[in-house]
Amino acid sequence: MVRVMVAVIVVILVVMCLLHTVSSQSPYNSTYRDPKLEKTCGGTSSARTSYFTSSSTTATNVGSCSLSISKSNNVCQLRLEMKKAELSEPDAEGACNDQYLEIQGTTGSHPRICGLNTGQHYYVDVSRDAGPFLVTVETIVANSASSWNIQVQQISCGSTDLAPTGCTQYYKSPSGQVKSFNYHTLASSRTHPSTGLTGTRHLQETYRICVRQQSGYCNVKWTAAQGEDYAFTLTDNLNPDNQIPGFPMFNSAVNEDCMFTDYLIIAEGTTSGTDSVNIICGSKFPDPYVRSKNFEVTVITNKVELTDDDIDNRGFHLNYVLEPC
Repeated sequence: MVRVMVAVIVVILVVMCLLHTVSSQSPYNSTYRDPKLEKTCGGTSSARTSYFTSSSTTATNVGSCSLSISKSNNVCQLRLEMKKAELSEPDAEGACNDQYLEIQGTTGSHPRICGLNTGQHYYVDVSRDAGPFLVTVETIVANSASSWNIQVQQISCGSTDLAPTGCTQYYKSPSGQVKSFNYHTLASSRTHPSTGLTGTRHLQETYRICVRQQSGYCNVKWTAAQGEDYAFTLTDNLNPDNQIPGFPMFNSAVNEDCMFTDYLIIAEGTTSGTDSVNIICGSKFPDPYVRSKNFEVTVITNKVELTDDDIDNRGFHLNYVLEPC
């Protein structure tokens, strides 16, 4: 009797293991990834979803590491999801000179991005292009510590997942957070050539961020992330060695005060009062929020500042929430 019971238990355990194996390898399992879809340097793909990785032993050497994407039928956009993206950081002026990710073979210009961008995404309009498209990591200075795993999706022209035309990033939830490319709370080790102070500028790329407008919602309320001193830092010298006693280190500026610097455009924006706030720069987001009827944010960079003392500007980390009509 005992032997029979033991045999039954063994059979049950074997069946459970088999069921778990089948389930984990099912394409309907959220963690499953077909190894045939994973590509690295020199790879090609015509699949609707591919994964571009740094698994090649030469991926981080000097040169180009590219995945060639053949365009599927009725595709209007590519969407890149940075499952992992750790490239060399920009120089002290915010330029990606040592290593960067870019998209080639498409109409128009698209941001080059570098630094730490895990969790970010990136849309590219390919409606007028025949392909193939190259998703490329260009390495000018070898960096063995760099690593990436980028999901590349081809989005059909009639899909509800399409981003509005011209939007590099598109957020579809009624609330969420938005970070500029390479935003993080850690200080940069880059040295500014004129001052000798450490710290970089945020990436010098101009692009648009869009939020899906949903039925019954008429406004977007934007606030800076809490608990982060550098949550909105586009201009000013923020190196601690430059701080003047008695003066605030972080200051907000808006509208005409932002003429000769990098800034955000939040059209039709207002603060808690009735003051119009359409252009925002400086090193502090307006308190307590900016409310707008426009569901877009445009990041404007001009590469050359009015004065050469914008140091340790890390970009922005903003929260948004849609408000009902």
